[in-house]
Amino acid sequence: MGTPLNGRGKRRSSAANVKSTNLTLRDQEKHIDNLKNENFDIKLKVHYLEERLAQLAPDQVESALKENINLNIEVQ
Repeated sequence: MGTPLNGRGKRRSSAANVKSTNLTLRDQEKHIDNLKNENFDIKLKVHYLEERLAQLAPDQVESALKENINLNIEVQ
């Protein structure tokens, strides 16, 4: 029986470079904690970058968001 992380070996994280097979429960928990911390850091960075963008070009933000939504719709 494999670990819950099987099948995700191609996905790599900068927080930890962990093999996806034969991980102990403790190693899995550490890996999950590292991913949660990395996710939080990225969300925080996005937040500050969005604030900075709004300060530098408030009139451009609305058009950029509309374009982003349109591009996401085209991709789907």
